[in-house]
Amino acid sequence: MVKQKTRKRKYDGKENIEATPYKRINHGHVELEQKDWMPAAAVEFFNNKHFPKLVKEMAVVDQNMKLVGPFRKLMENSDVTGTDLIMLDREKTDLPEMQTFMLTTFGRYAFWRDTPSEKNPVIVFVDLKTIPELSMVGNTVEHAIHHFCGLFAKCQDNGKEAKAAASNILEILGDAKMKKETTRAIKKRQSISVGGLLGPGIYLEQHSNGSPRYRRLLHSRHDPHIENLLRCLTNAKVKSDEQAVIKLINEEIVGHVIICNDEGDFGNGLELGHVMFLANHKAIEDDLKMILIPAYKFLKRSDFIEILNLTLALR
Repeated sequence: MVKQKTRKRKYDGKENIEATPYKRINHGHVELEQKDWMPAAAVEFFNNKHFPKLVKEMAVVDQNMKLVGPFRKLMENSDVTGTDLIMLDREKTDLPEMQTFMLTTFGRYAFWRDTPSEKNPVIVFVDLKTIPELSMVGNTVEHAIHHFCGLFAKCQDNGKEAKAAASNILEILGDAKMKKETTRAIKKRQSISVGGLLGPGIYLEQHSNGSPRYRRLLHSRHDPHIENLLRCLTNAKVKSDEQAVIKLINEEIVGHVIICNDEGDFGNGLELGHVMFLANHKAIEDDLKMILIPAYKFLKRSDFIEILNLTLALR
């Protein structure tokens, strides 16, 4: 369990990190097996001596930047824990594996746990597309901030103050150091994960013969049988078109993945279920649950089932 140092920090108004008062939500008394949902990386960054300075500079770079989720708990020194913490500031397209901690103009950053008990999750960036794409950016909050500065640098209309703030951030973090660390973290992740539809990939236990519980049925998230069909579903204007696309999804993809689940290759259920979830479409909610819940169940990730249902209830 992560031990948190209780400390109060004085913030001035310019730091732009005051969180709005937390209103506890009744989640139907859902009790999760895991009680500690505070990532070690969040506590480490919060206790970093550069925390106030970095947050202040990020607010200059992007006025829409906001620390949320676990950082709200830390900044408010609140007693939010358990289910309330994992659901705090949760987005409708936050997968059960995700815990969003920073919102920006470009998208959001989230911790990614492969299992509910993971204490040192990796970090993903979620863009603003209709069906969000995820990319791994590292395994520390500093890596996320470095990635944030990289996105900012690509903008054409940055003012002098914002450029100076970004430069100050990179000076504190160490640009070269961050590049080496993120490259190393991403390579390590690629060596232990399978699948190609989501940036972080999928971490799975192996079969007794040493093979992964995954079949490479789909070669990329741009496979027309997934990406294009889900976009067609999102853009469908009339009920008949929607039903036709759903029929294709079930006939072309879902049936094959259900067979994979039945034969112990649960990675395919996770892969397809994740992408269907990100599509955020009510019409395929039952189908994604039919695929994703058995995968979580057989992989012994039952807390993710509860978080899935709670997140779907937000829609």
